Amino acid sequence: MPPGPFRSWDLGGGLRFETWLAPPPFDVVRVRQVHGARVVLDHEARARPGLAADGVVSRDPRPPLAVLTADCLPVALVGRRGAALLHAGWRGIRAGVLENPLLAEASPVSFFVGPCISARAFEVTGEFRGRFPRSPHFATAGGRTTFSLVDEALDRLRRAFPGASVAVSGLCTVANPPLHSHRRDRGGAGRNWNVLRRAGAGVPAQKPCSSLGRVEKI
Repeated sequence: MPPGPFRSWDLGGGLRFETWLAPPPFDVVRVRQVHGARVVLDHEARARPGLAADGVVSRDPRPPLAVLTADCLPVALVGRRGAALLHAGWRGIRAGVLENPLLAEASPVSFFVGPCISARAFEVTGEFRGRFPRSPHFATAGGRTTFSLVDEALDRLRRAFPGASVAVSGLCTVANPPLHSHRRDRGGAGRNWNVLRRAGAGVPAQKPCSSLGRVEKI
C-alpha cells in the first residue's frame, strides 16, 4: 500500500490535488483515457467502467476523481457548481479537451496543472510544429526546438474561461524522478495517479505555484 501521495496541493474550495506514484489505497472514479476531447459526468463514469473519455466533471468529487499521466498534463478545475479532472496530452489539447462545453457547467473559478513535462524537456520536430501552426510557444536554440505544452494549455484555458485563475505545480515529470515519465523512461514508464478529492486530515498540502517560470526553468 502506498504510504501517501508524492505531492499534495490545496486548491481551495475544500479540494485537494494529489499525485501518487502508484494506485492510491481508496476507490476513485476514472475513465479509459484515449487522448481525445470527450468529457463525461461522474455518474456516467461510475455506471460504465472503461468508458472512453479524457475528463470527468462532478458536482462533488466523492469518491475522488483520478487521471493517469506520464508527461501529459493533469488539469484540475475548481468551480462554483462542481469540479473536474482532465487528462490533457498534446493530442487532447489540440482536439479541444480544455474547451469542452461540459466544463462550463461547473462554473470554473480556478484551474491547476499538476506535474507534467516542461518545455525544456519537450523537444519536438518540425513536423510536430505543424500541428500547432499558430502557437507562439515554440523555441529554438542550439539546434533544438522545444514546445511549452503548459503555456499552450494555459492560453487556451484563459481564452475559454477568462474569469478563472490558473496555476501550475512547477514540477517537471522528466526532470523529477521518481515521477513517472514516458519521455525519460520510454517503455519502462509507469503512471502517475493524479487525484482530485475533498481535503481532509493527513499529509500537509502545498499551495499551487502561479509562476510559469518555474516550469520553464526546470
